[in-house]
Amino acid sequence: MTKQVVPEDLEIIQLLQKGQNPSREKAFRKIYRRFYQKAVGYVVKQGASETQAITVFNIGLMRL
Repeated sequence: MTKQVVPEDLEIIQLLQKGQNPSREKAFRKIYRRFYQKAVGYVVKQGASETQAITVFNIGLMRL
């Protein structure tokens, strides 16, 4: 089974691949808008505090 890439995700990938600062900033803003609530909510459901969940999300973005 093949998953299709969501157009917004493809745009984020393309912005990151450009490697230029304005493009990266735009990509990270889109990532925050699209995944922040889901990611933090998931980590909190796993037993972390909201502060810990936010930290986990931010560390993940720094690794990216």
